[in-house]
Amino acid sequence: MSTTTTTKSKSSRENRQGRRFRTGCKTCKSRRIQCDETRPACNACVKQGRTCPGYQREFKWSTKHEVSSARVRRRTAGSEGGDSITGVAGESPESTGSTMELENKQLEEAFDAVSELLASEGVGDCNDVGENGGIPTVGSLDGLAELYGRIYGDSYGWLMGLDEDVQAQAQAQVVSQGQEDYPEDAQADPPVSVLEEDEVDEPAAFEALLQGDVLARENDVPQPILSVPTMTETTTFLIEYWFKNVCSMWSSFDSDRNLIRKLASHTWSHNAAVFHSLQTMSALHLSEQLPHLHATATTSWTAAMQSIQQELASFTQHKTSPPQFPTGLLLALAGIGTTTCWTDSQQLGIPLLQKMKTILAYYNQPGMLSASTTDRTYLEFFNDSCAYWDILCRVVTDEPDATTATTTLIGPIPGSSWITTTTTFTSPHPWVGVSRHILDLFAHTILLCRRHSKRLRSPSHATLHSLQELIRDIHAARSLHQTLSSLTLQSSNLTETGDAQTPLSHLVDVAEGYRLAALLHLYQTFPDLRDDHTRELGPEEISTWSLQTLALELLDLVKKIPLESGSRVIQPLLYLSIATGLRAPDSSSAEGPLSPMALQVSQARRVVMQRVSVLEYSLPSKPIRVLKALIQRIWEVGDREVEVGVVGGMGKHWSEVMEEGRLRTMFG
Repeated sequence: MSTTTTTKSKSSRENRQGRRFRTGCKTCKSRRIQCDETRPACNACVKQGRTCPGYQREFKWSTKHEVSSARVRRRTAGSEGGDSITGVAGESPESTGSTMELENKQLEEAFDAVSELLASEGVGDCNDVGENGGIPTVGSLDGLAELYGRIYGDSYGWLMGLDEDVQAQAQAQVVSQGQEDYPEDAQADPPVSVLEEDEVDEPAAFEALLQGDVLARENDVPQPILSVPTMTETTTFLIEYWFKNVCSMWSSFDSDRNLIRKLASHTWSHNAAVFHSLQTMSALHLSEQLPHLHATATTSWTAAMQSIQQELASFTQHKTSPPQFPTGLLLALAGIGTTTCWTDSQQLGIPLLQKMKTILAYYNQPGMLSASTTDRTYLEFFNDSCAYWDILCRVVTDEPDATTATTTLIGPIPGSSWITTTTTFTSPHPWVGVSRHILDLFAHTILLCRRHSKRLRSPSHATLHSLQELIRDIHAARSLHQTLSSLTLQSSNLTETGDAQTPLSHLVDVAEGYRLAALLHLYQTFPDLRDDHTRELGPEEISTWSLQTLALELLDLVKKIPLESGSRVIQPLLYLSIATGLRAPDSSSAEGPLSPMALQVSQARRVVMQRVSVLEYSLPSKPIRVLKALIQRIWEVGDREVEVGVVGGMGKHWSEVMEEGRLRTMFG
């Protein structure tokens, strides 16, 4: 009997020791006991008074796919000087335990802070991130050297507060593409891109991505430099936060008809560029309230840029016969490029915009897409997205090579042309709304006005050539004025947005607002157009019409749109246009500072600042702060000119105020 009992006990012990627990916390796995996986700490650890290390998943790393001789040399050198890769894994249990305890403590603090943030739904006031904070941005030339050092020399750890040795271990690990190398519990998760890590000898390839004139050299071989995107608690939270908060804030309306949400939900789980881009956007938006997320934002931004680089190289390699329309790559380019201003308000993402234009120019060629309705729908969608991004850049920059003409690179404007008088759309776009054609005319107007104002103030003497250029500007302005005056929008051909907070009428009002804003800029810059317009008015209208009345009319139109409308994301340029028209009346033509028009202008200014301040708390705040500073500066300069008797037509153009104060950003 004793022998039988001993045999059963020994057999039971051997079976228990032979069992492999693939789920649960690390402590339960190491002790070979069943873990109930209670969150945030399992009951086994709580009963024993231990700190539960959590349920972060790990991967089995494989080197069986390695073919690079450089890796062999590196591994040999590492063996001679000590095993640098396994050195961390062999650290003492006391060191590992302290690291895990610190890591989990910081995670709990981060998630507690985030929960309070989501509960309050507020956005705190935070100064712009300077040289010591924030993530590197694609448009910055001065900080690229530091950026390269971070990309190629620092860690890829998702979580903050990890010890340097733990980060070095995470960076040194190599991912195999075979699914057999995954833990069984990870295979049930949504699919993610499995990319094999390779050598990165120098940052020249990455610099070419940011600053190069072409996508990539034809003979370039894609460098799979990414590790597999792991689903930790932090990454899961950032992805969920994007779908719950960032997507609606980044779109003029949000419903099942929002193609941005649809594309993101279909691609994030298997496209590394989208996977990391969504996390970057979430981390950037949260980092103002949670400064410790700057490290996460930097890491995810780096991973997103590397994923984009790899897909660009793959696209170039298969350019003669691309496998499919690159929706994930285009969505990642738009996501990273248009949100660089969230951390550095001066950045416009122009290098990534140029990449997006080049890809779309290729697919806009006849015969490049199959008859697939889906692909053509996506192409039109990204054409409009790229056009909007390009318009935002062209409005605030006059660099000749920064951007190129929208319509020549990304296909025709759907349902309209440069001289049409009626726009015809069917479905609203989450960025341009229903005003793609009007926005393009608005951008042409701004460029013409900026160019003309610079020519008027050119220090060179008047020559026949310079006078001819001024006359050509006037003719172009008259042509634009005629097009804008006769432009109508057929709302009967438009479908509803499906968003209760942003019905179609809000987008129609925004489109009409941009039409009036373009006319306002033309009247400000070209006195001939003002004279032509007043001659068309009746005697009573002539006595009451002015630039201020047109600005007040535009403000009344914008005030019809509720502040909580999703269309607020495409309204900043409207408020800037209104502000340029709210110039104090000239003392010579009014009854003084207490004239009715002066009082209306003063009240309107207060309304503009109130509504812009609301945008600061409902949209990424740094670009809105730049908008507020620019508006206030425009009014200060205008008021000073009125005091010294400068006539409105001879005053400083608002674009000059923007350039002198370096108050440019992506106003949308």
